Amino acid sequence: MRRRTFVRGLASLALAPVAMSLSSCGAPQGDASPADASPDAAQPAEVLFSHDPGAYAEPAIDLGMSNENGNPVVFTTDGSVPTASSARAKETVRVDASDTNAQLIELLAAEVPDWRSLSVRDDLPTATVIRAAELAPDGTLGPDGANTYFMGTDLGELYGQDMIVISIVADPHDLLDPETGIMAMGTMYEEHRAENEEAMAQNRSADVVANYTQSGRDWERPARIQAFDRSNQLSFEIPCGIRLRGNDSRKYSQKSFNVYFRSDYGQKRLEYPLFGEDNVDAQGTVIDSYKGFSLRAGGNATELMSFRDSLYQQQVRDYAIATQATRPAIAYLNGEFYGLYSLNEKYSGAYVESHYGVADENVVIFEQGKLDEGVDDDVVLYEELMAFGDRDLSDEAAWEEFLEAVDNESMVDYYAIQAYLGNVDCNDKLNTRVWRAREPEDGNPFGDTRWRWMLYDIEFSSCLYGVDQTQPQYDTLAMMMEKTRLLKAAMRNESFRGMMRERLVDLGTGPLSAETMTRAIDETWALWEPWMSLTCLRFCNRWNEIEGDRDGARWFFSERFEHILDNFDRLAEELAAGA
Repeated sequence: MRRRTFVRGLASLALAPVAMSLSSCGAPQGDASPADASPDAAQPAEVLFSHDPGAYAEPAIDLGMSNENGNPVVFTTDGSVPTASSARAKETVRVDASDTNAQLIELLAAEVPDWRSLSVRDDLPTATVIRAAELAPDGTLGPDGANTYFMGTDLGELYGQDMIVISIVADPHDLLDPETGIMAMGTMYEEHRAENEEAMAQNRSADVVANYTQSGRDWERPARIQAFDRSNQLSFEIPCGIRLRGNDSRKYSQKSFNVYFRSDYGQKRLEYPLFGEDNVDAQGTVIDSYKGFSLRAGGNATELMSFRDSLYQQQVRDYAIATQATRPAIAYLNGEFYGLYSLNEKYSGAYVESHYGVADENVVIFEQGKLDEGVDDDVVLYEELMAFGDRDLSDEAAWEEFLEAVDNESMVDYYAIQAYLGNVDCNDKLNTRVWRAREPEDGNPFGDTRWRWMLYDIEFSSCLYGVDQTQPQYDTLAMMMEKTRLLKAAMRNESFRGMMRERLVDLGTGPLSAETMTRAIDETWALWEPWMSLTCLRFCNRWNEIEGDRDGARWFFSERFEHILDNFDRLAEELAAGA
């Protein structure tokens, strides 16, 4: 078991001599003596770098680091926060294309369950992260700054013209410490060792308990992000908090992240048009302010055709459900290549305010039956919604009450899309998110306090893994009814069933038709293939399975339309007969 090597490995990562080519760089020194401090000493200042972060055609640069007080600068190259004992920069530091942080991948690999892979290899791109701070005479440190440098590289040529490159810089202890590291198996794994070993022996990854399976604010860690575009220059940089995201997909060696901007970190919003001109608000203005975003490795399709969720959401974005803006992104973690992601818009009160004009503070969101946005009293509103699941909605009076509480178009669209795709992961408690305005907002059609649906995590569908429930002939709608009280009640209403069938026909002859989806899959594949193949070298190295997943998705859509209508008509006939 590799766990025993972890603590020693992390200590060596944080304290090892800097693994890069240095020119006129002083050796690490101890804390400065407080006796050296002057009562009139200036406050520690930010570090000034001689070169902007970004990609350089040159194989190396001589980087100068200084501060307005003329004090020494201490720095690290492993992402750790500089301390008084970190390396001191004198004159310049030579930054070249050598891999300065390869040990990070070795440490991450030690935290991956044995049935997953994370490859340490020297043929993948790398970057150098310099994290530096002023060291004042009294031993105090100024605010640290972190720059990412890609040497001998053109990001546009390496990744393509539409790519954004995200560099995440986080202290290794926040990632890998046994007690607090969010990417570690850690003490959580050790405390549940017996159950974990049984689950791993039986390949029941969803039952493993580890640090990396934990969620919530307690498992959010500070980080810095720098983003770069095809011009090789910095697009934006921002302090943030990061958490791991996902459910069972946390088992994969490539983790997904939620990114949060808060005043606690120094900036409460990212002011940048993250998704370009296509992502507009309720007034048609480009959205250029975000409270966070997600970096999604692909969910259940992380080691397969990872763009499934992104593609499917884009295909149905014109329906009466919320969808997430998305774009491909390449991530680096403390300078190490960490693969391809879907950079996704994050659902929140701010999202609803931007897209539907409902005030952020008036938004209520429930995810998987739990309050996600709002106040504690909003639980009553959700309970009132779910109570309709026990009503006879074939009764006209009950149905009219239901229509006052629910945007029926949104509900029909949501479940029709889920059913057509054959999504296994959709029920009352799994991957379902609904929202409403708490109080009415006059003049805003979306401020009518009716519940509406938000689409996400829809990749466990369309022949994924080849399991029976994702096959084109499988009756997904019947399966969802058994696990979703509200849908089961609504399907007993003739009007709802009529709308559902119309929507399935519309999907099957429009955005999800065989012809449309074959073209969409092939076009997206052509764009993403180089990035997926590069990521495959780091994380799974099973390219034939990725190609097989593409072929399975194509076949699913070629067969789905006929089967889903046959299944629906049989189900509708049973419901009409009172079954």
